[in-house]
Amino acid sequence: MRGLLPRPELIRKLEACLGSPLVLVSAPAGFGKTSLAMQYLASLSATTADAAFPGPAPRTAWVSLEREDDDPVRFWGAVAGALELAAEPDGSSPFAPLLSATRAPQPPSARELGAALAEAVDSIDGHILLVLDDFHLISSQEVLGSFARFAERPPERLRVIILSRCDPPLPMARLRAGGFIAELRAADLRFTSDEAASLLCSAALDRLSPEQARKIADKTEGWGAGLRLAAISLGRKMDVEAFISGFSGGDRFVLEYLTEEVLGFQSEETQSFLLKSAVLERFCSELCDAAIGPAGGSAAMIKRVESAGLFLVPLDDEGRWHRYHQLFAETLRARLRALAPEVEAEVLAKAAAWHESRGNQESALELRLRAGDKA
Repeated sequence: MRGLLPRPELIRKLEACLGSPLVLVSAPAGFGKTSLAMQYLASLSATTADAAFPGPAPRTAWVSLEREDDDPVRFWGAVAGALELAAEPDGSSPFAPLLSATRAPQPPSARELGAALAEAVDSIDGHILLVLDDFHLISSQEVLGSFARFAERPPERLRVIILSRCDPPLPMARLRAGGFIAELRAADLRFTSDEAASLLCSAALDRLSPEQARKIADKTEGWGAGLRLAAISLGRKMDVEAFISGFSGGDRFVLEYLTEEVLGFQSEETQSFLLKSAVLERFCSELCDAAIGPAGGSAAMIKRVESAGLFLVPLDDEGRWHRYHQLFAETLRARLRALAPEVEAEVLAKAAAWHESRGNQESALELRLRAGDKA
């Protein structure tokens, strides 16, 4: 598709996932979830054979969810409307009774709406692929409960792709165990060094050497939006090496994007934790309790940050130690320095004391030196 870098390997990964009725593509903002789905749908229209859909290409439906759709009637009505357009029925539509029911003064329950949708899909010849974009906006227990039931009793010829910035509160363990769901995550969506070089060159940055492109890819950690924002910033610079050396989360375009698209949607409590914990290059709940407080509250906050898809990177198999994506951490630090410059040194000093109490003298010294620099 025009404006999108072809990613055939990623398309093949998605195609393999569609052996399952439900595919979850979960990654933070800007990782290319929507672009991936758009490319896959475009590839279907260009061929009549696909490993996930043998025979004619499936009909496709797309729902871009909004906050107003966090309601059973709005949600199932939007899905039914999209599927009706995709099905192009001859004569009466199997979705017409469902759509009519959503407009009734007393509409059916969420569970009944989901069951009616499944029945309508089963009456259609051929396969249908449904994409639900921005699923992270859905939090209603009625909607989620009815969707979980729908996902565990999927229509045979329907495949659903969920695009979300975080894992939806669905019974994931049960869906995995039942073979109902396959997953793609940020690690799958990250651009490789070769893909990053291609993307940067496609943005008319052919003055970059392969090594320079690799350095930018390393700084962005394969984050698609970061690469595109780097390309915009670099297009305004003459000295490539100086730009690469100084490129960080404090870059104007990166800072604006993450502030508007990520931080702006978080509660004050979550924002405060993000800003303070980003001072630490690596952290665990016990360290955050000591350096940020309140005691005993950090484990829940880290879990909340992880569930919200806020660029958290695990550093061990146990999930005890974490760090943030490099550019996100730098953005948070730049934001904290602008809002409360004295806080950084305070957090570093408390973190140093925590490490000292555990005999980690080298880590404590490093933190004390950083605290002194910020005092």
